[in-house]
Amino acid sequence: MEVPPETEQQAWRPWSNHPIVVTIVVVAGIVTILTYASSFRRNQQHEPDLSPTNLRTSQSPPTTEQTSQEAEISPSSALTASQTLLSPVTFKELTSYIYVESHTAIQQDQFLSRIIGRRVRWSGFVGNVSDMKEEGISVLLASDTDSYGPYAFLNFAQGYREDLEALEQGQKIVASCRFVKVSGNFQLDSCELESVEPKGTAESGRNSR
Repeated sequence: MEVPPETEQQAWRPWSNHPIVVTIVVVAGIVTILTYASSFRRNQQHEPDLSPTNLRTSQSPPTTEQTSQEAEISPSSALTASQTLLSPVTFKELTSYIYVESHTAIQQDQFLSRIIGRRVRWSGFVGNVSDMKEEGISVLLASDTDSYGPYAFLNFAQGYREDLEALEQGQKIVASCRFVKVSGNFQLDSCELESVEPKGTAESGRNSR
């Protein structure tokens, strides 16, 4: 029995002409796309954000312990100019060691290495005050009221002019300075005036001896 031509064409229709097949393929494609998109979003959520803004905000502030450790390591923390490397060598001690006691040159150099370039806090009696213009104001200081040398030359900034102009010979002062060198006398700079005894104190003390 022969199959009619129309029946044969219908039996061999392409799959795209079947609505059910097309619907299944389309649905499967949509499901695949949605699944891939969902997986991609999840991966993005788990990846770290390496942008500069996120890096700055993600860094936690230093703890109190870290801050205190850094403060302890810092060499300049809470040290003023008058406190840095303060030498215990006094004016009288240096004068006695260099000019009174008997020591070799190498022993004197070793002793001076303890003080050169460091700050000292010296007291003494005013011998003279000189205006050095741009270089500041120089005060000649003696270790004792009866001393004839050696002397210490203390260089002060012009900001101390008013206080230094009021000084009289023989008046006792205390100053913090940086020791520079020995050149016949002692040279000191970067001085800070710490205290001044009232006028007449040194004279009355000398007369009572």
